Amino acid sequence: MTTGFRRTVAVLFTLCAAICGFAAGAWLGARFLVPPGSGLAGPAIVLGYGVVGAVAALIVGIVAAWRLKGRAFHLAAWPVIALGIVLGGSVSYAVFKAGEERDAYLAGQRASLPVFELSLAVTGTGPATLPFTRFDYDGDTHEFGVRDTAGVACGGSLSPTSEEKLTLLVALRQVEELLAREDEPCGDAAQASLRLDFTIREHKPPDTTGAVAITEACLARHDALSGAVASIETVYGQLRPNCR
Repeated sequence: MTTGFRRTVAVLFTLCAAICGFAAGAWLGARFLVPPGSGLAGPAIVLGYGVVGAVAALIVGIVAAWRLKGRAFHLAAWPVIALGIVLGGSVSYAVFKAGEERDAYLAGQRASLPVFELSLAVTGTGPATLPFTRFDYDGDTHEFGVRDTAGVACGGSLSPTSEEKLTLLVALRQVEELLAREDEPCGDAAQASLRLDFTIREHKPPDTTGAVAITEACLARHDALSGAVASIETVYGQLRPNCR
């Protein structure tokens, strides 16, 4: 065995030993060492035992790779390398499948969100940083429409399972809570620079509707309103490249 090849095998041996140690430590921790009732702390505890096992196995692997020679090194290295590759591949596949299942679950949750419509329009001068004068979204068609500050109109489609849809709905829910506390949170509509109108078609009637004329002072005073405007602006920024 050449020196270079032995070094390569030694590196693989120590890395795979660490993988095996992590698996063994995590298994022992989960099986025997995590206290009952640990709740959400349980996975972190298991991870900690896995790290301890990985460090211990890495040290043992380094010492073994340095001390063992000839046939003894081969007998120790290749089984550990094979087991480490199998365990590493199994863990990677499990993580990949868990990610797929999580994404599918989140997509299903987003698809089941209630249908909603919203319109945010500039009625006065509007905030200086706002990049559009009107933004509309129709949950029935999943279509959005925008008119920018230069008067150019464009639109596009929003995926029923998109993160943008969730962002908009969360923002409207916050405004809904504000309107439940205050019928007219902004007072004099004559001074309004923005108008927000929305309808959320609840799974059980009645539907939720809201309309608020937003003044600059009101925008600064109510986080729900400033957050809604900021969320719509963020979504517009994300959708703008696909606006046609």
